[in-house]
Amino acid sequence: MVIDSDSPPTNPAGDFEDFFRNYEEIPNEFKYRQRISDAYAKSDNHITVLFEDILTFNPQLAHYLKNHPDEALEEAADAFKNVIRIDAGGFFNPDDAYFIRISTQNNSNEVSLRSIRSDHVDNLIYVKGIIIRASIIRPQIVQAMFECPICGNLMQVDQISSRLTPPRDCMNPTCNNKKDFVVLTEQSEFVDHQYISIQEAPEDLRSGDIPQTLQSILLHDLVDSVRPGERVKMMGVLKSVPREDNRGRLSTLFQSQLFVNSVEGIRQEDEELDLTQEDIDEIHALAQEPDIQNKIAKSIARAILGHEHLKLGAALSLFGGNRKVKKDGSKLRGDIHVLFMGDPGTGKSQILQNCAQISPRSIYTSGQGASAAGLTAAVIKDSDNAGLQLEAGALALASGGVACIDEFDKMRKQDRSAIHEAMEQQSYHPKFELALNDNSRVLIGNFVDNLFERMPKRKIEGINCEILPIKDLNIEVLSTNFKENIALPIDRVSRHAAPETFIEVCYSNGRKIVVTPEHPIYVMNDNIIDALSAEEIKKDQYIPALSLISTGSRDLIPLSLDIEEGRKEVLLPTFLTNDLSAFLGYLVTEGYSYYGSSAEIGLSNTDPFIVMEMKNLIHRNFGIEAMDYIEENRTLRIISKSIYKYMEVNFPETMTHSVKKRIPIHIFNSPEHIRISFLETAFKGDGGIESTALAYYTSSPGLAYDYQDLLL
Repeated sequence: MVIDSDSPPTNPAGDFEDFFRNYEEIPNEFKYRQRISDAYAKSDNHITVLFEDILTFNPQLAHYLKNHPDEALEEAADAFKNVIRIDAGGFFNPDDAYFIRISTQNNSNEVSLRSIRSDHVDNLIYVKGIIIRASIIRPQIVQAMFECPICGNLMQVDQISSRLTPPRDCMNPTCNNKKDFVVLTEQSEFVDHQYISIQEAPEDLRSGDIPQTLQSILLHDLVDSVRPGERVKMMGVLKSVPREDNRGRLSTLFQSQLFVNSVEGIRQEDEELDLTQEDIDEIHALAQEPDIQNKIAKSIARAILGHEHLKLGAALSLFGGNRKVKKDGSKLRGDIHVLFMGDPGTGKSQILQNCAQISPRSIYTSGQGASAAGLTAAVIKDSDNAGLQLEAGALALASGGVACIDEFDKMRKQDRSAIHEAMEQQSYHPKFELALNDNSRVLIGNFVDNLFERMPKRKIEGINCEILPIKDLNIEVLSTNFKENIALPIDRVSRHAAPETFIEVCYSNGRKIVVTPEHPIYVMNDNIIDALSAEEIKKDQYIPALSLISTGSRDLIPLSLDIEEGRKEVLLPTFLTNDLSAFLGYLVTEGYSYYGSSAEIGLSNTDPFIVMEMKNLIHRNFGIEAMDYIEENRTLRIISKSIYKYMEVNFPETMTHSVKKRIPIHIFNSPEHIRISFLETAFKGDGGIESTALAYYTSSPGLAYDYQDLLL
């Protein structure tokens, strides 16, 4: 890819801001303006930008980003902040860190690990490979506050190197101290820091090549985003740092490090072979041949005559099988493992090596001298002896492909045993949301674990399970007899050894549940309600459901006033009224909260009628006038510690990031007219009229589910 312009832009921040505002992937759809608005709604401090989009919009800016990435990314972050402040109406702390993550669709700026040279230093490059090592996450100081031990003077020093840099001397003119300055960690600024190592994929190597490795650094929210054994694509800035000997002397030979800007996993479809239609037709034709299995087997290690049974076993292992799940939830793996046994010199190793060459993802290693750590994973010391690193072994590097282990009998017995678990089965952990009768929603795993932690002496040990009686706690779960909703008391809870497989059931209203294979699911069979296990249900089967959920009370909900009062005198409602419910509808859809140097609640909109209603609701509920910033950034603000704490105590579901907001429990438990007041203002804030329906729009999945329940 060639970029014509070499001269740097005169106003990079302005060019980036122009790009964010005006880039259109298709006419009248402003891609990055919408992304920034979504990032603000989710309280994210970063967005991902395609390098090709910048190149299309402004080639000079793309060239500047490639050759001067540090300065360009800083300018882009400033532009990001400015667009949030103006376009998204965002209230944010300008001192917070904001990031632009650069990605690519067409492998722009790609450099193979083997091709990295000095010309790439301080440039933006794109690399692919396997993560073979990851350190623990540690705090790195970026701005240190030092205290003079003699006069107590405080001095702030930016840390720009890998070594802690104290002040040269005390900045107090009456003090001449030049040593023993103390770091005040509570007044210093730290960021999360992690070392990883990326290595060339085995299939990219030529015969006899030693894989090249590049040490990379993850900072901020990128830490812990990848694991050893994962195949990744990374965009970052290549830096060179001087090496040090054991005495701390600097060498003229520098070490390359990649400061990662963005990282993403390589999906299976990214690794698929490019097949022409002619190739596909030939594959289909071969599949119809009756002797195709033997043909495939004979095509392996053709230089070795005979051993058809060994070659067929190798072919079956390369193709793999289908994973099967039994009715009891146990799983039969689909991986096919093959063990070759025979005299020396009979071609076993050559067949293995040929399998490794055929498979797009493979590792060939020898069991002679191999350990369990080398084949699975190892924990090793960091080079600075300050922590540990997890290093992927051969099986992890070959995940999704084939691992060929020669001289398997030469391994120690304990090392062979260590890889059996990796050769057998895998599992994952489910989360399921449960509705209690007080209309609260809990994750069943957290709910049960918390009960066990509160009452450990009640625990009863069962067979592969633990049981906890809780009948006296009077906890009720919301259930139904398909005529009405009913409250069922919970007598006991239990936690079991999880099965290998769970089943996700998706319903037409967008809701999902994750259950064990034998879990009963109610379905309609010939207009009769029937219960089938989750593994027996079929797509497009109808399920019974209630058309009405009536959980509200006839009485107004009393609210807590047990809060710390602020300096400003305000009114605090003692009951959940129509006016307060209407205010909550706007807060859930158009509001934000912030607690820092001040305690602030804000509402954002530009419709003059909605803004006037917001002002009136604030005055009627709290007896104060909202601070009007509509002209500046489209917000009304309430600056009051008392109101903030009041909302936090009574309606905590609204005092969080947009993507995590929920409808307050008190709304569900209120009379119908209170619920209607909430739904009306929520619709004014985030509602819309489509061709066939009225809709509520939200970035919070939980809030979308709550709308469904409240509308019943």
